[in-house]
Amino acid sequence: MKLRLLFLFSLLNAFTLNAQFDPFPGIWSGDILVQGSKLNLIFKIKKNTINDPALKYTSKMDVPMQMAKNIEVDETLIKKKNITFNIRILGANFKGKIIDTNHIEGVFYQNKTSFELILTKTYIESELDRPQTPKPPFKYGIESAVFSNHEGDILFSGSLTYPKTLDATKHPVVILFSGSGAQTRDGNIFGHQTYWVIADHLTKAGFAVLRVDDRGAGNTKVKPSKMNYTTADLIEDGVDYVQYIKTLPMIDSNRIFLIGHSEGGAVAAAVAAKNKKIRGIIGLAPSLISGLDINTYQNTQIIDNFKMDSTSKRLYVHLHRMMVNNCALLPNNSGLSAYKTMVDSVYAVWYQQANFQNKKSIKIIGKQLKGKKFKTVNQSLQSVYQPIAYNAWMKYFLQYNPMVDWMNVKCPALILNGSKDLQVPVSLNKVAFEKINRHKDITFKELNDINHLFQKCETGLLLEYGQITETVNPEVLIEMSKWLDAHK
Repeated sequence: MKLRLLFLFSLLNAFTLNAQFDPFPGIWSGDILVQGSKLNLIFKIKKNTINDPALKYTSKMDVPMQMAKNIEVDETLIKKKNITFNIRILGANFKGKIIDTNHIEGVFYQNKTSFELILTKTYIESELDRPQTPKPPFKYGIESAVFSNHEGDILFSGSLTYPKTLDATKHPVVILFSGSGAQTRDGNIFGHQTYWVIADHLTKAGFAVLRVDDRGAGNTKVKPSKMNYTTADLIEDGVDYVQYIKTLPMIDSNRIFLIGHSEGGAVAAAVAAKNKKIRGIIGLAPSLISGLDINTYQNTQIIDNFKMDSTSKRLYVHLHRMMVNNCALLPNNSGLSAYKTMVDSVYAVWYQQANFQNKKSIKIIGKQLKGKKFKTVNQSLQSVYQPIAYNAWMKYFLQYNPMVDWMNVKCPALILNGSKDLQVPVSLNKVAFEKINRHKDITFKELNDINHLFQKCETGLLLEYGQITETVNPEVLIEMSKWLDAHK
């Protein structure tokens, strides 16, 4: 998953209340309410010795929940009691008025949406409350793990944690696989270090744990040609992780477990299907269905909020699925002309089918698609779906069905899925699991009020991830270590 909001900021106007005291320099903090969740914004204003009003103040901005620090504010302009921030790289704006020396009231704008924002002078930078993040001293060993892939063109970098023992005991080991997007070994997201927290818990429970920086993340070194990868390439990386861990003298190579989160669950299943000696795997919210089915489900949820009748919504989803599927099937070396021809052909087929069902829906959908930016529906479709047609990872994701690999897994497995996971819905996974589990030692558990990051939550919405202080629900951690202990 990769999980990030972009924020836009406008110009800051410069002024002083009086010659003796300037209230603006300092650290100002406030929250905006986005989809029912609070998001903290911090502005750090500094006064310069330059007389030019446009250069008198400079500012930087932090969004702690998104791990964003020191974003440059292009202009900090203050005039009388009015203040405006402008950050061109994000395209956002805040306009406010100072109420007293410690409060600024204003409005924050993003994509034509306004959010009330009251800034309070804090003088200190806020720290995210993440009580589960491991802190020294550690009662277990930690070593760097640096190794090459089988082709020798990737140098992986990671960490191995292991229990300290007085003898030469060989430890069972867990290899962690991250979700989609290049992630570091710790799994930093919204200030949480998910994989570090899992590794800490499992190492204390008696397991060595290997976690690795993905291609393009942390200290792993990759040739540029290796960055245009798909899930199939990540599976090959996983095979290399297993080969590396077998070389370590402290590791019992007959007791290797794999744990994968989200896309990492599919990777873990595929690696286990290739290696019959894997002792067991745990899938944390792994998709058990194809990327096309997941994508269709997610877009159906979005379209449900459109002001359209049910027939139009159904036809809209059908058009989306046809477009996405054909983008995935388009050869990687296809040119723009071939892409546009494919779009026109798919739309023509859909139009003919839809015309038999509801002519009124075609007009409604056409209005939704064109908006004011495009002259024709085809132009809109060509613009919207082009990023999919030329994204190797996305095309593979849409066609890949993890169920095939799960069907070939021979070792015991545990699949955990949160009831409030909105990215990999438990309802779809349950249906797929019934097909996978025939004659297999696989356990599926639905966890109440747990989201995609395995936090106890209220809504499951992405914006809630950063608001929750726990990184991984303690009961989930215990569930994992108990299952591993029973199978080691």
